[in-house]
Amino acid sequence: MKWNARSAMSLACGFWMVACGGGGEPVEGRPATADPQVVLERGGMPGGRACELVTREDAEALFGRPAAPGEATASLAGQLVSRCLWSWATATSSQRLEVHIWRVPALAPPADAEPFALGSQGFVRVDPATGVRVEWLQGGLRYALAYDAQGPSAPQAADRTAEVEALARRIGERLRPRRGGGP
Repeated sequence: MKWNARSAMSLACGFWMVACGGGGEPVEGRPATADPQVVLERGGMPGGRACELVTREDAEALFGRPAAPGEATASLAGQLVSRCLWSWATATSSQRLEVHIWRVPALAPPADAEPFALGSQGFVRVDPATGVRVEWLQGGLRYALAYDAQGPSAPQAADRTAEVEALARRIGERLRPRRGGGP
């Protein structure tokens, strides 16, 4: 077997599904490794709310299936402010939606990325092996939204590019300060 990025990703997804109990049915209701509210309390800054920015409803709309919480983490040290993962998986297929918030106010778009008009600078990268990734700078922080799908019961990630881009724009709107102090 020839090893490439897709082979490595498939192997990693397989280990992930086995470790997460990927039987024949979708993984639903699995508790997150960290409560999103704790993430918010520990994040300590306006950007420290990844699981508020990408909700279960957002993930389910993108997946077209029930979403299970994965990992929610916050970091008071280092460059990572907050991270949230949503997933859907069976024994043969999976979808993952992940958002990272970084204290790194700079982007280095890959050569094959396309500009994306969000925040002060952004890009979108679509790769058949790794999925769709949108990154942008907003409010002095770097946001990264990534979607991947693998297996026969999952769509091709590239086919969901427009939906991932639309979700990134909604996140950008959620990050904007509200006028008048109201919700």
